[in-house]
Amino acid sequence: MGGFEVVPVPKESIDFLYDRLREAQEQFLTGKDGGLDGVSSALETVLLFLLSLEPVPGGPQLAPLGHLLTALRALRENKVPPLLTPRSRKGPPPASDEYNDMKGHAVFVLRRLIATGMPPPTARKAVAETLRKAGARPARKGFSAGGPSEITERTIRTWQEDIAADVGFRTTAAKGLAGRERVQLQEFLGSSPKSWQLLLWFNKPGNLDAFRQVEGWLAPFDEKLSQTSAVDLAAIRKDYLDRMGFVIARTLRVETT
Repeated sequence: MGGFEVVPVPKESIDFLYDRLREAQEQFLTGKDGGLDGVSSALETVLLFLLSLEPVPGGPQLAPLGHLLTALRALRENKVPPLLTPRSRKGPPPASDEYNDMKGHAVFVLRRLIATGMPPPTARKAVAETLRKAGARPARKGFSAGGPSEITERTIRTWQEDIAADVGFRTTAAKGLAGRERVQLQEFLGSSPKSWQLLLWFNKPGNLDAFRQVEGWLAPFDEKLSQTSAVDLAAIRKDYLDRMGFVIARTLRVETT
C-alpha cells in the first residue's frame, strides 16, 4: 500500500496496546506524581508492543526508548540521570511543552464545539472562559506570573491561526491537536479497526478534514451531531469543556516555566 509492505498485526496485540494505553492515560491524568507513572506505563506498553512484532525483537533500534524508560524510573527514586538533566540556556525560558500541549487541547475543543454547531466566536469565548477559570495565563512563560492578565477570545483565535499555519504539525501545540484528533477518530472507528484503516489514520496525523476527503469516516460522525437534540448537544459541549478544565488543572500542577 503506497509502496510499503503491510504486515497484519494480531488483534490480541492491538487490544493489548489500546487497553494498556488507556490505563496509562488514566494514571497520567489522576496520578499525584505529575503524570510520571502514566508516562512510564505508556512507554513500557509501547516497548512491549513493539517487542511482540517481527523483526523488532532483540533489535538495537529500541535501545533509546529503553534508556528513556530507565531514566523515568530513576526519577521515582529522586535521581535525575544525565538524559533528563535540563540544558542551561540564556534568556527567558519559552513556554513549556505542557503549556503548548494545552494550547493544542484548547484548539481541539474549539473545533469540536464548532462541529456541534456552536458559532466560532461563541466557541472561542467558551474555551477562553474555561481556561481562565482553570487559572491559565497567556504569558510567554506559560502559567508563570507576570504575563498578560487573562486569556481572551482573541488569544484563542491566535492559537487557532498559529496551529492552522503549522501544516507539518511540527510544534508541540499542533501535535497536541493531532493527538486528540487521532483519539477522536479512533473512538469513531472502534476498538478494533482494520489494518488499512489504521494505516490511513496514521498517515493523516491531525488532519481530519483530509481524512474525510479520503474515506469520509467522520462525515457520519458529524452528521449524527447535527441530528442530536439541543439538550444532548449542550451536554456534549459541557463534557468537552469539563474534560479540558480537568487537564488544565493537572497541567498547572506540573508546569514549571
